[in-house]
Amino acid sequence: MKFNEQIAQEKLNGIATKHLLNPQILQNIVWGRSQGWSQTRIAEEHHINPNTVSKYSRILEREMNADEIKELLIIIGLILGAGYIINELFKK
Repeated sequence: MKFNEQIAQEKLNGIATKHLLNPQILQNIVWGRSQGWSQTRIAEEHHINPNTVSKYSRILEREMNADEIKELLIIIGLILGAGYIINELFKK
């Protein structure tokens, strides 16, 4: 599979739009949850209102199916991984 960050970002935006969510906030919350962080820690780390973290978490649990959540994790991993690699390359 060829990675294209723009396509990954568009897929993230599509999922967020489908559920009336902000893509950046969704990305931060999904990533934090995948790391085992509590809702409080996610709110603190990303400067997000705790009520927003709670709302998004409820949507993740109740409205999104397992395939959507898996897709989100893959997309976010690709986006964040690509960002890390690019930052490391240009650090020199």
